[in-house]
Amino acid sequence: MASIRVAEVLAALSLTTDLATGMPFEKGLAVCLIATAVAERLGLDEADRRVVFHAALLGAVGCTSRASENADSYGDDIAFQRAYHTLDPGDPDVFRDQLSRFGDWLPGTQAALRDRFVTEAPPGRPRGRPIRL
Repeated sequence: MASIRVAEVLAALSLTTDLATGMPFEKGLAVCLIATAVAERLGLDEADRRVVFHAALLGAVGCTSRASENADSYGDDIAFQRAYHTLDPGDPDVFRDQLSRFGDWLPGTQAALRDRFVTEAPPGRPRGRPIRL
C-alpha cells in the first residue's frame, strides 16, 4: 500500500489555497523553498531545516472560510483576496496609493468598496491613524 507524506498533502492544500485566494499558482511552494534556502544558508541542521520547511508550508495553507462574506461585501472574493494580501499598512504612503486603486475590479463601485474596507478596519491596519486619500 502506498503511503502519502504529510508534506504532499500540505503542498496540495497550498496549491488549492493559491487558486482560492487569487495568488499566483505555486506562490506558497515558492515561499517554502525560499524559507528552506534561508535556513540552509543560516547553517541550521537538517532537523531544524525540516521544521522551517514544514512551518513555511503550513503558512501557505490558508483559510477560505470567509469567501462568501467577502464576495457579498466586495463583489469578488478572489479579486478582494489578491488586493488584500498585497496591502502594506506599515507604510502610510504606499498604503494610501494602494487604497486609491482598491476595488478597481468593479468599476463604478471602487470608492464604495474602498470606504467599506477602510470602515471595517481589518486586522493589520494601523488603528488611530486616519487614512487620507
